[in-house]
Amino acid sequence: HALEHLELHLVEGVAFVRAIPSQVQLEFDRQVSKQVDVRVFLGGRRGTWRVAEQTVNPPQVRIVGPARRVDEIDWAETDPIELPPDEQGQAGEKRKIAERVHVFLDDPQVRFDGSPMVEVKLAIERIPVAQVPQAEEPDGTASGSKRARRPRTGSNK
Repeated sequence: HALEHLELHLVEGVAFVRAIPSQVQLEFDRQVSKQVDVRVFLGGRRGTWRVAEQTVNPPQVRIVGPARRVDEIDWAETDPIELPPDEQGQAGEKRKIAERVHVFLDDPQVRFDGSPMVEVKLAIERIPVAQVPQAEEPDGTASGSKRARRPRTGSNK
């Protein structure tokens, strides 16, 4: 569609001289929504703790946005939940953690339909130091202090 002077509503004092290019093509993506699972993100090192049980309430959230963007998202992630530090303790020691945290998506064009807050309950237990798994770097070498970076978009495609 060619742009013409009569089709434009300009503020006073602004004049339309010409448009280059004279035609503009717009494509609109339809808005859709869907339910996605909520994944718990454990911040820091797990060290001598393992998650024995976890619940998320609600376990899913509804997202809304352009169809192409929403289709790429399979899950949303919580803000980090920190496990206790690795102080001295007995293997088999158990603790409970309950936190209300935000859920997020990295895509600014997709939003939550409703509250982005969830309640996470964790039951954790201390494992023997000999059973603590070592993290691996992308080249396969072990690392005890780095956490692998992972995409935060909620997409695993």
